[in-house]
Amino acid sequence: MPNPTVVGFSGNFTRPSKTRGFVEQVVRDIAVRNNLSASTFDIEDVGASLGSAKWARDLDQQGRNVLDKVVNADVLVVGSPTYKGSYTGLFKHFFDLLDPSALRGKPVLLLATGGGERHALIVEHQLRGSRLADGRLCDGQGFHRRRSGVRRDPQACRAGGR
Repeated sequence: MPNPTVVGFSGNFTRPSKTRGFVEQVVRDIAVRNNLSASTFDIEDVGASLGSAKWARDLDQQGRNVLDKVVNADVLVVGSPTYKGSYTGLFKHFFDLLDPSALRGKPVLLLATGGGERHALIVEHQLRGSRLADGRLCDGQGFHRRRSGVRRDPQACRAGGR
């Protein structure tokens, strides 16, 4: 039987990314403390087919592999940079491709990074309060971190920006 997994998904679309670094750090911590396998993905890992996909079946194999890992994770950590007061559009689009029941009952940790305290409510007002949370992510715990507070770790953050 495979080891239970914790999977991270970051809504960054540039690398290096402080948001991805934050997600990876949290995923590693959860994995180590709970003896789980761990992996982290971002928009770039999904690939170019994401932008034109109207349904999950429209993703190419690369995108489908990431989507399957997210859906099949035992624990999910999702994070987005704050972009104009909300999460990134491709981040939302990725989760909109999922069947509404695909993540039901799955433990989810919501993360966001932003330029300052003015972005701290993104978790409550955008991530948890949006269609993204429709019975899927609403039970998740959430955290916000200023981008300046995210440690630049060359291993965790091979790619920065947002």
